[in-house]
Amino acid sequence: MVGAGLAVVLVLGVVGLRVQQVRLSYRLDALRQGRAELEETNRRLRVEMATLKSLSASRARPAASSAWSPRAGTRCASPASSSMRRVGAAALDQRAELSDGASGSGGVH
Repeated sequence: MVGAGLAVVLVLGVVGLRVQQVRLSYRLDALRQGRAELEETNRRLRVEMATLKSLSASRARPAASSAWSPRAGTRCASPASSSMRRVGAAALDQRAELSDGASGSGGVH
């Protein structure tokens, strides 16, 4: 009788530990998913911050890099700097589109 009671207690202990393990596993999955979402948000914010810094730098650059035309007395912006900004902006847009497509197809499981 004592042996049967001890066996029941051991089985209930094992079942309790297994239930606790399953609960912790679900919590760990939820935390991993939350972390992945935060990392993705952080990455997007870093890209946005870099884009904004690039835009503000490119807006400040023409005033500093343009030269006064000695003949007409007008400013002439460098065509190379203008095309470089367009290429840089297009590259950032393409990078953002690629990352949006990649993040929608999968995640941390």
